[in-house]
Amino acid sequence: MFNVSIKSNFEQIVLKMSGFSRNQLLYVLATALTKTAQEIARAERKELQYVFDSPTPYTLDCLYVKSACKAQLSVYVRIKDFSAKGTPAIKFLSAQINGGKRHQKRFERTLQAVGALP
Repeated sequence: MFNVSIKSNFEQIVLKMSGFSRNQLLYVLATALTKTAQEIARAERKELQYVFDSPTPYTLDCLYVKSACKAQLSVYVRIKDFSAKGTPAIKFLSAQINGGKRHQKRFERTLQAVGALP
């Protein structure tokens, strides 16, 4: 997780925004935060295409963005940890994210028990 802060020319930014009402300012901030998070998700999707060889659409759609609103000025981009059908993305991507070996699939364990795999 990382935080973003504005340090350069902050006083000038505040002066330019002083013409907005509080509601307008909150809306603008929420929209800016949401669009930034969406851009991060798009960049991560491109990175997934680069890292994996022929990723499936299910793998590429593993990220979701929680949008900001006027009452809650925070956003996040996370990996989906729930799936109605199939394996959640966090489960099959954990070896890539955290490192280490991936867990064997069910059919791999079966083939190993029969002796077809070492």
